[in-house]
This record gives sequence, C-alpha cells and structure tokens, in this order.
Amino acid sequence: MRTRFIQNDILEFLQDYKLHTTQEICNELNISRSTCMRHVNDLSMYYNIQTFVGGRNSGGIKLIEKKPIRIDYLSNNELQLIIEKLGSLQDPTVNLKRFIQSLSRQVNEECENG
Repeated sequence: MRTRFIQNDILEFLQDYKLHTTQEICNELNISRSTCMRHVNDLSMYYNIQTFVGGRNSGGIKLIEKKPIRIDYLSNNELQLIIEKLGSLQDPTVNLKRFIQSLSRQVNEECENG
C-alpha cells in the first residue's frame, strides 16, 4: 500500500477524535506497529495528533479537534504584544510556532475586515 493511502486511512480512522490504541489502528488497516507509528509521526507535523504513552488503558493516539481562537475581546495592541512576546521565546516548539502563525493570520483578517 502506498504511503499517502496509509496516511489518509489513518486520518480517516482518527476523525472521530477519540483515543485509539496503536493496535486498533494496526488491526483496522492491516499494517505493522512500526509502519503505523512512522506515519503517525509524519502526520503529526501537519495535524494536531497527540500520542499518549501508558499502560493498557491509558496509551494511544488521538486527533485533536481544531477549535478557533477567540480574539474579539482583545485590542490590536494587545494581540500584537502577545504575538511579539511569543515570537521572542527561545526554542519555541513546532506547535507554538503554528499557534503564532495562526494568531497572526487571525489578526490580519480582523484588520482587513474592519
């Protein structure tokens, strides 16, 4: 099976936003654990996927539902200050960088729309 099909199948399986074990995904898609984890790691670069390590009932993989950030109660000056301060952090994580970009886009859209 081609890589993009495996990744699409994994995303489709995770679309219910519930916690699934690696074994559940492997059984459903008929792939090995290493293949599953390799593709989940690749997908996590573009999608908000969390992996949980734990025992029988606490480990798994979950697609986190995208929720918009409400910024309507903050002034433009406050938003610019937040973006500036977050941008000045040393070694920001990939998720933090995405958040800053998303916030910047929302601020720009708000400015354009009035």
